[in-house]
Amino acid sequence: MLKGQPEQSSSTDYPVVAGGRFSPALRITRGEGLGRRIPCRRIVTLVGSRPGCKINLQHPAVAPVHLALVHTGSRWLACDLATLRGTRHNDLPLRVDEVLDGSVLTLGPWEFRVEIAPPDAEAPEAEIDLDASPGDPTLEHLGTRRLFQPARDVCLIGRRSGCDIAIEDEEVSRVHAILFKHHDRAVIADVLASVPLRINGEPRRFAHLHQDDVIEVGRTQFRVRFPRGVHAATPGGNGIAAPSATSEATAAKESDLVDIRAAEGKHWPVADRLERLRKDSMPSGS
Repeated sequence: MLKGQPEQSSSTDYPVVAGGRFSPALRITRGEGLGRRIPCRRIVTLVGSRPGCKINLQHPAVAPVHLALVHTGSRWLACDLATLRGTRHNDLPLRVDEVLDGSVLTLGPWEFRVEIAPPDAEAPEAEIDLDASPGDPTLEHLGTRRLFQPARDVCLIGRRSGCDIAIEDEEVSRVHAILFKHHDRAVIADVLASVPLRINGEPRRFAHLHQDDVIEVGRTQFRVRFPRGVHAATPGGNGIAAPSATSEATAAKESDLVDIRAAEGKHWPVADRLERLRKDSMPSGS
């Protein structure tokens, strides 16, 4: 069963792409609702079986939150949300990929064709938070002070092992949030998590990220660092500067999947691995 959720306006919704500029639609080319065209006007569009998804698909092969369609400002990306049954893009397994006019997305018994009209030259540009920090963020885990840098265009944060940052915590949803860049500004979006994502203590559905923001995913906290601040000591800490981003963040990229254990007193295998990589990269005798 397919249910198209109506577009609603509230403070908790994802922002609308300004003026409908470069907005795609998904047309059902196989499955229930054949021929139906569903506009995707927001920066994030969710497809899944959970109430709250823009496109609600009721089928055992469809995960509660299965797919995200994400606008970066110049491109549209489709991202499978670490599902067991997977999504296919042009008949190939999808992790995260750019979709173009005519692209085909398949999940469960449904097939969707992406329709992207040329942008309206007279439509207003999307609003950009000029106070947000540009560039690639690094997440500093509060407690261990390890640094993790997203290695994909869309970074998945959640409990499932297929997430880019996997957190073992019962308060964390299988996929809790996605991290990506919109107009080169880092943003984070809650993907219908059972425990809301918090930024600086406030529940947020969508937020531009700034230097020193604190992201709360369940009981796990990260401080946002951008290149100009990654070497600074954390105020109120133990006075020791955070580790250099060069070796730690590079190692995090190489490891690709980051397994974070939220419960205190548990072993951190990936943190230990990063430390070994850091030591191995140091010149002998140092």
